[in-house]
Amino acid sequence: MHCSRRLDQWDKLELDESKRILQSWRTSEYDSTDPDSSLELVFEPITNSTSLTQTHSNLPDGQADYYESGWQDFYFNPMLEYFSKKLSD
Repeated sequence: MHCSRRLDQWDKLELDESKRILQSWRTSEYDSTDPDSSLELVFEPITNSTSLTQTHSNLPDGQADYYESGWQDFYFNPMLEYFSKKLSD
């Protein structure tokens, strides 16, 4: 699997182990004047599994839809496929 956009920077801002990650996030597609965006991942236990809620905010104007589909195509769908196979083994 290959993502065509290179990640330039991601710095951990907050970590609540096993519960929440907050980090700054940007790619080479950002203009130099664009501020970093914020990526929050919240993990919640559910019977025999974990719920993951992702919030990606402060994206450059006009890029939200692109990154939303990118998260699905390059991260969440492959993760779902991988973990579904592991559960069925």
